[in-house]
Amino acid sequence: MRDKGNVSDEAILTTKNLSKIAAFKAAQYPLLAVFMMLVPRTLGAEIYGEYVLLLSILTIADALINFGIEEICARFVPEMEMRGGVAEVRRFYSSMLLVKAIVDIVAVTGLLLLLKYIYGDRFPNAYLIALVSTVFLRDLQNTAYALLFGLNKLSRFSARDPIRRALSLGLVLLLVHFYGLFGAVLAMFLVEALLFSLGFYWTRTYLAHSRFDLKPRSLMPYVQFGFIFYLCWVLTNIWQRVGNVLIDKFTHDPHQVAIFDIPNQIFIITLSGILTLFSALVPMFVKLRMSGQEEKLMRWSRRMVKYGVALCTIIFAGFAIAGPGLIPWVIGGEYSDIYRNGAVLLMGGVAFVVAKMGIVFSIVYNKPARYFAGLTMAVASFLLAAAVLIPRLQSMGAAVATGISGVVLAVAMSAFFKEQMIHCVRDAILVAGAAVVIIPFLGFRGGVVSGLVGFLGFVLVYGLLLATTGLVRVREIKEIIEAIRQRAAS
Repeated sequence: MRDKGNVSDEAILTTKNLSKIAAFKAAQYPLLAVFMMLVPRTLGAEIYGEYVLLLSILTIADALINFGIEEICARFVPEMEMRGGVAEVRRFYSSMLLVKAIVDIVAVTGLLLLLKYIYGDRFPNAYLIALVSTVFLRDLQNTAYALLFGLNKLSRFSARDPIRRALSLGLVLLLVHFYGLFGAVLAMFLVEALLFSLGFYWTRTYLAHSRFDLKPRSLMPYVQFGFIFYLCWVLTNIWQRVGNVLIDKFTHDPHQVAIFDIPNQIFIITLSGILTLFSALVPMFVKLRMSGQEEKLMRWSRRMVKYGVALCTIIFAGFAIAGPGLIPWVIGGEYSDIYRNGAVLLMGGVAFVVAKMGIVFSIVYNKPARYFAGLTMAVASFLLAAAVLIPRLQSMGAAVATGISGVVLAVAMSAFFKEQMIHCVRDAILVAGAAVVIIPFLGFRGGVVSGLVGFLGFVLVYGLLLATTGLVRVREIKEIIEAIRQRAAS
């Protein structure tokens, strides 16, 4: 009875934590919608393009000095708590902060010199200083929030992203009104400063009475552990954000940057929301593998791919059918060109779902190097395709390059886990292929009302087709929802 009680307590805690994460993830969508309705329209395409270029540089720079700190804290902080209590966590935290601070000072100094060399004739020194100061604050705060993650304080850890979006929305709109583009850059700094203060306030207990001893050797095992995750994090952030930088380099047109960035943000956040469900089932998959229930693991994998692809297809259809009418009304007429980029990006969601299943297998079967290898091939293919296509197609070239790289990652992960992935890929092709019924509904494009009516019609026809062919079943959907809620197999 005691063991059952322990398992029940863990299941309850896990369910609560997952619910909190899901709630904060969901909170980002209305904030993103309001941001897209107000900020691009207020700034105008030229200033917005400059703003997101600087934001992309911030994100890439932050990834380069991250060290995989979240994975390190998730793996070792619980162990430290059990072994040495609060004192050992304090020693680790204070030492890591000091090392990170020294690394960050060196890194941002080099970044400032690099940015002055590349963009010195384009942006005043005040812009670049504010940007590198923001990089410094963001990376140090990452350590505080990573500690919260390791301490299982998931509410505070997960609150950062929606808080960042909400603060960015208010401060950008306010400061741009008075200071133009510099106001937007200043808003970045102030947002990270506020999150920095909040993170260190929440972790103040682990700073109190602790000595800041610089002991690099004691941190080496942690850094080595996080290295492969750090590399994957760097590659992922470069992949997601370098499109803005490349478009700016090849076109020298902030408008092209703007009309790629908006659909790219929609794509990234929408896809991450779907793929979070895959990650939520990793513990269950590990238990199934360790208990020898491979057949059940494969059955669940196929289900996740099927419904993930179906959801991506519905989202793509919504954008393809209703987008032309909604975009000018919601974001503004000067951003109508984002339709083509958004349609291409969202069409590639199917490949990313298949790739994510392979990434899950790399975790379940303890093969992280395969994930890194696949990601390296995907990023390399993106850079190559972008270099070829952007000069010819402008921002559309970056969208096409993203789709190509998603296919490369999907093929690579399917090849690495051929036995596990073969049926998943087959199901993905069948479910995506059923979307051919979208063709007559594309005639509804143009108006807001007609686009929404056409989308609802597609969903009805597409759903009926999947149900009548047996590709989807209500029973399976209920089981997936229950598994995600409990994150444990019976």
